[in-house]
Amino acid sequence: MNALRKPNVLIVDDQAANRTVLRAVLKGENADIYEAANGTEALSQMLAHRFAVVLLDVMMPGLDGFELATLIRAQEETRDTPIIFVSAIDRSDRIEFEGYERGAVDFVFKPVRAPILRQKVRQFLKQHERQADLERQYEKLVAKRREFELFRAKHFADEKMAAVSRMASGIAHEVNSPLAVIATNLSFLRSVVEDVDDEDAALGLQEAQDAVNTVARIVSRLRIFGGGRDDHFGAPDSEAYGQLLQEQVATKAEAHPEVTFVAHIDEEARLFRPAPGCIQLGLELIDIAVRAVRTVEGANDNVEGGEPSHVVEVHLTQDAQHLQLIVTDNGIGMTEEIRAHLFEPFFTTKQEWTSTGLGLTAVFGVVAEMRGTIAVESAPGQGTVVSVTLPATAASLEEASPPSSDPVDDDPLLRGTPKH
Repeated sequence: MNALRKPNVLIVDDQAANRTVLRAVLKGENADIYEAANGTEALSQMLAHRFAVVLLDVMMPGLDGFELATLIRAQEETRDTPIIFVSAIDRSDRIEFEGYERGAVDFVFKPVRAPILRQKVRQFLKQHERQADLERQYEKLVAKRREFELFRAKHFADEKMAAVSRMASGIAHEVNSPLAVIATNLSFLRSVVEDVDDEDAALGLQEAQDAVNTVARIVSRLRIFGGGRDDHFGAPDSEAYGQLLQEQVATKAEAHPEVTFVAHIDEEARLFRPAPGCIQLGLELIDIAVRAVRTVEGANDNVEGGEPSHVVEVHLTQDAQHLQLIVTDNGIGMTEEIRAHLFEPFFTTKQEWTSTGLGLTAVFGVVAEMRGTIAVESAPGQGTVVSVTLPATAASLEEASPPSSDPVDDDPLLRGTPKH
């Protein structure tokens, strides 16, 4: 029997002396003894605790034992509790029959014979123990089944994601080469058009270039999602993270005067140089936040003469174990249903050609590869908060080894030119 959760026994008798006698009889049993002097107290005790057995006096003022037994059987929480009637009434078939009709499982007549009563109570304590063991086993089985279902769902999702990842990597590889040819020819045609000063042709070529840039961004993110390393995510960050991130935020502010940018960079994080790719990781999140606030009605209005109402905040903090980047916007927010699909490839709520639907997918892949975590909080009309936490395993700028001397091309996502 579990000593930490001993079974309970309830003694119900209006005479304190009788309760004392019954308590003494049960002394030494591995059970907690409760007492009630009347039917009302007994009902309150039974609603507050679970009892292995109730020793119930038949003759009591107010609610007698038979009436109380009827009420106990009427309550869903107590109807299965065993009741032993303890009676000073002369033994008769009529009394015993009525007791059993009211729900008793046994009868004991006064004066009580201690060995017999102890044996009867002991049987119900053992029965209670077996029932408790069955319930614990059932809870374990339910927990195991839930764990198995979660494992099966995760395994299926991992297999599905792995298949999509392999497909994405293959598509990126196959598309990249012809895309480079198209980009090169477009560049040549633009130089030709500039010589003949044809505005219509120039406009058409610009639209074609925009489409190529969109496909280039898709290829870049497909490569990352497929497990490859694109240069813009893989190049070492040659400057202190906080300083460079603050400079990039200032650059974004110049490019988007309709949005207020606020950067909060902790001093400890200002000189920190993290794992490769963190700067571009931050820029990707900032770009997503900018697109979020610019979808709000009026976000592109002329802001001359007043401050823009659309805000993107960037917080960077660092301690001994972690580097945390938080990007907040006051855009339109999103529902739980949308948030549940955020990291799925090609999922987007934007209009066609305005989003690749792979930005957060790529971010998620990079964060996972760095053994970090990413969390998104959002609600309709309340903006969005994206929190990225990365392990602070790299040294500070002063202690770090010199950056790689290999040349690094310009960011293909920002530049829009595919790598080849």
